[in-house]
Amino acid sequence: GIPTLARMVGDDVATDVVDWLGLSSRTEEPAASATSEETLVNPNRKIILPFVQDISDFLALDLPEPEWLIEDLLAAQTLNLYGAAPKSLKTMFATEQHIALASGTPAFGRYSTGTPKMTAYVQRELTATKWQSNLQRMLVGRGMSPAAVAGQIKLITGHRVRIDNPDETRRLVDELLIAYPDLTYITFDTFKKAFSANENDNTEMDSVMDLLLQLRDEFGLAISLVHHTTKNPNARTFEEAMRGAVVIWGSADDGA
Repeated sequence: GIPTLARMVGDDVATDVVDWLGLSSRTEEPAASATSEETLVNPNRKIILPFVQDISDFLALDLPEPEWLIEDLLAAQTLNLYGAAPKSLKTMFATEQHIALASGTPAFGRYSTGTPKMTAYVQRELTATKWQSNLQRMLVGRGMSPAAVAGQIKLITGHRVRIDNPDETRRLVDELLIAYPDLTYITFDTFKKAFSANENDNTEMDSVMDLLLQLRDEFGLAISLVHHTTKNPNARTFEEAMRGAVVIWGSADDGA
């Protein structure tokens, strides 16, 4: 043991040997696991504001002008909720936005996108084979080859990414958000696959939505959540038809 080693070689040498062998760390308390909120930190792109400031100081700030990524359809640095019934082409709607942004061509043949921008799509509903087929057919339908969007759309397919799981969030941050600082837009399809909280619990979902808002602000991203609506035939509005806790819709900047 360490006392025996100290008697043999002296206290100082014993300490050095223990450190070199890494034995000293075995007696320490294990490091606390990071929370999802702690992993979503990127001071390089976040706008840091004082906790309290005067209105005159706030209005004098040189903040970036509001920007359309897709004119009249998708604003920069916003959280968007897209809800519709199953098999109603939600994924196709979202995918068209990514192809348009990545290629710098009008979305749906109508809405301007400006210069090409980098995007990311987290796909957790379709199989890899089906997802590949969909992407290929959409590019063919637009008269494009894969080269038109190469390097501009990053895909996460077949891997679990739950925003309220610290390990999975850490991987998302390290391997996507920090690795590609030019990223402007990310879609989670479907939203239900992007968290493990109780979808119908306002308290639990408030935490999930807070994490997404932090992701929006820390990395300057527009985020879209592809979500299912209920099968309620009497729903008259989007809010009534939306599935899950009301805080989901309440936290979004926009939606459709």
